[in-house]
Amino acid sequence: MQRGGRLRAEPPAPGIRELVETISSQQRVIVVLADRRHGRVFTWSEGTRMIEHLRVEAPDEPRRPEAAAGLAMISPHRDESERRHFVNIGRRVTRIHRATPAGYILFGGPEEDLAVLRLELSSSTRKVRLGTIDVPANAKKGEVARAVAEFMQAEQHDFQRQVVDDLIAAREDGTAVMGLRPTTDAVSAGRAMLLVVDAGYGKRSQVEALFRRALETGCRIQVIRGDPALHLAGSIGAHLRLPR
Repeated sequence: MQRGGRLRAEPPAPGIRELVETISSQQRVIVVLADRRHGRVFTWSEGTRMIEHLRVEAPDEPRRPEAAAGLAMISPHRDESERRHFVNIGRRVTRIHRATPAGYILFGGPEEDLAVLRLELSSSTRKVRLGTIDVPANAKKGEVARAVAEFMQAEQHDFQRQVVDDLIAAREDGTAVMGLRPTTDAVSAGRAMLLVVDAGYGKRSQVEALFRRALETGCRIQVIRGDPALHLAGSIGAHLRLPR
């Protein structure tokens, strides 16, 4: 591109390695904050801003003359009104999830108020991981974003730890290989089912060629960041397909 008489180089397009590493680290999250009066729904993913899709506030119940006189009167419609409030929030979450599926749904608010929401979502989000963040329904957006980021950081650490432990255990029983040469041979021959590699491992051209071959053969790829056990075991490995 030319500007002011000078040629400005375009930034290089991301290579397959960068794309795979980005996909491996991204998890789309739906965040639901609710209590009996408030309802808010966000989506979040690493590296992007948090987007608020819904913000509702249920109206206060009108005070009756008996209540003003000191008698505790509860409207017979109050329970149904509150239930509709939570059901409407749940339906909005379901629509968002169906449009772009999420890996997690995180809830915030009083636990007793979230029970109806969880029930409403139980049939449409069976494969989604559920979690809880300790923020009130009327929390500021920045507070919500920090809580979600902390939750996902801990979740990612636990997930990566399990992936590495499973790989090392599978190597012991002969259903996985570790190290560059055995892993490359397995991927090249189409025998690899899941390729696990430490972020930043190896030469760029070598790793990109391996990623391409993995994708061509239907092998899934998981990039791990900063796990010492994987580093000690060779930084790369693959689960093998079971023989037919």
